[in-house]
Amino acid sequence: MSVEGLKKSAVLILALGEEKAAEVLKNLTADELQRISRAISELKGVNDAYLRKVLRDFSVDVKSQSALGVNNDEFLKDILEKTLGEEDAGLVLGRILNKQDYSSGLDVLKNMPPKQAAQLIVNEHPQIISTILVFLTRQKAGEILTELPVEVRNEVISRIATLDGIPPEALTEVNISLSKLLLKDDSQRGLGGVRPAAEILNFLGTEVSDNVMQYVAGIDEELSQQIKDEMFIFDDIIKIRDRDMEIVLQQISSEGLVTALKGVSDALRDKFLNNMSRRAGDLLREDLEAKGPVKLSEVEKQQREILAVVTGLLGAGTISVMSEGDEEEFI
Repeated sequence: MSVEGLKKSAVLILALGEEKAAEVLKNLTADELQRISRAISELKGVNDAYLRKVLRDFSVDVKSQSALGVNNDEFLKDILEKTLGEEDAGLVLGRILNKQDYSSGLDVLKNMPPKQAAQLIVNEHPQIISTILVFLTRQKAGEILTELPVEVRNEVISRIATLDGIPPEALTEVNISLSKLLLKDDSQRGLGGVRPAAEILNFLGTEVSDNVMQYVAGIDEELSQQIKDEMFIFDDIIKIRDRDMEIVLQQISSEGLVTALKGVSDALRDKFLNNMSRRAGDLLREDLEAKGPVKLSEVEKQQREILAVVTGLLGAGTISVMSEGDEEEFI
């Protein structure tokens, strides 16, 4: 078998899940088992488009057996039912034969009212729900979380924070069990983790967010602190509405700001400059140009002090951040 053939076989076996894959593997010869095991261990960068291709190629291979005198679709249906079960096989077969777009389910969920979306997934296992939410925008995920029962919401955030990528077999299980939420882009890895959990919490109300954080802290204090540290980072100041930046600037020292802005992006630096008076902006530019090298630890210290002011104002509702897709209004 070619290298590509081994890769396709590995993907197909992983897509079956552990139990069903084991049933397939136990029928292989020792040599076949060794080769396919190596292919599985070396499998990287599998995306949804490739998974669809493997499934369609599999259906073509099965259909090529027409000379054996069997009905192609019936044969494919039978073999999938024996492998996946009747209900799951029906969903997979429908996507193969109809060339259904795997992104359509995600689009449906993305445009669904949060309450309706929450009702759709509320009875799923928290691990399934967490997998679903990391594929949505942070704001949408937060809106859906708000509609879920407290105990479900808390458990889901904990799982998102500890989620370390989405393996192909997990994606397949989600796709099949829900049949409505499917992968939109090509990336499977790098989803989940502390930052997505924190970003979702940023879009929840203070009371809800505090309750979730108390729950996480009760389970894992270190994880809770990691989430808290990521909930609003210095770069996120760029998301603060321009009309609120004046309030922020009134409560931070100019000297501390000069240090905090060392090494930041031009966009973030301009966020401060554009919301100052011309004179104050000119003075800040001069101070930035004149400022010599500064220890990274001192820059981070000043950034943390400014962040403490910003998060305090955010928590009090004095200032707000722009939601994804929002634009500043001008009159």
